[in-house]
Amino acid sequence: MSYCPTFETEDQMLNWAIEQLRQRGYAVQSTGFKVEMISPADLQRRYGLKSVAFHKRLHHVKCPPFRSENGDSGRLIWIYTNPELVAWLSQPVRQGRAMTGGVSR
Repeated sequence: MSYCPTFETEDQMLNWAIEQLRQRGYAVQSTGFKVEMISPADLQRRYGLKSVAFHKRLHHVKCPPFRSENGDSGRLIWIYTNPELVAWLSQPVRQGRAMTGGVSR
């Protein structure tokens, strides 16, 4: 097993990891997707979602995993985007049934 050196930048680490995978016969290629660190409010505005809908999507059981950072109080302060999360948030909002209290109109 090879050793894991220390790195000064994230790019150096990624290049080392990619080379290790290629040496083991894995095909590694870029997706062309740039990971972005963005605040939840900015991400919500970008996809035109209301606050409740945005938070429901992030906490939905089918929401893809995403990296995030929380503040000292536990509040979500940064989200790192990924292709799956972007696709999930980009889905059109489905309209729910009207709340009629069980009475048909």
